[in-house]
Amino acid sequence: MTRPFPRRLLLAGLLPLGGCVLPPTPSAPPRATAPSEPPPPVLNSLAAFATVRLLDPGTRHAVLETSGGAVLDMTAAPQARNFGALRQGARVVVEYDAGGAVRIVPAARLARANATGRILATVREVAVGGGSMVLAGPDGGTHHVALQNPPMMAFATRLRAGDEVAVTLSQGE
Repeated sequence: MTRPFPRRLLLAGLLPLGGCVLPPTPSAPPRATAPSEPPPPVLNSLAAFATVRLLDPGTRHAVLETSGGAVLDMTAAPQARNFGALRQGARVVVEYDAGGAVRIVPAARLARANATGRILATVREVAVGGGSMVLAGPDGGTHHVALQNPPMMAFATRLRAGDEVAVTLSQGE
């Protein structure tokens, strides 16, 4: 003799009851889209303050030391006009612009030309390869900036934390 009762319980447990709906299977919660950060401003020029440590007028060779201790070994091009004005121990500015041009001028000239929108800052960090930098501005805040010009990027990799710089940003940034 078979018992029909346990079989009915088994069938009732597998089949949904009339008028009842199975709960939906849980799906992944919708992802909250994080607001994307705007790209960092791009440097239009990068100028580092340095002191002339060695100067050879015959070979037009100069060794400069930045305030952070980086050593810049440079040879002036024959068309450089102001090389003769440099003196050992003088404070100078080495500037790279977006066109790849390099110039070395006395630091006092940068102060007079500061009305051109230059921002004075201190280097906090330079990314490997020089593609970006973290600068501390005069307001104490940190600013991430991008470099897109290869000569300027190569110059940035020679800078160290603590170096004093003056930068200009691309228009519209």
